Amino acid sequence: MEDLAHQGGTPIKAYSMRETFAAGDPVSHPKFGKGVVLEVIEAKKCAILFEEGRKVLAMGGT
Repeated sequence: MEDLAHQGGTPIKAYSMRETFAAGDPVSHPKFGKGVVLEVIEAKKCAILFEEGRKVLAMGGT
């Protein structure tokens, strides 16, 4: 997972429900650890692959 999160030299973003993400963005989550955004499902949801598996999380909230 560490290698995936660092691919392309993109800095790892700290996960926040208020942040927006794009497919391929590396993310660091306080509970799930490092991961990579697999896809944006809809305007306010994204799927992220973590060590323990795929999680659908909120994003872009106010």
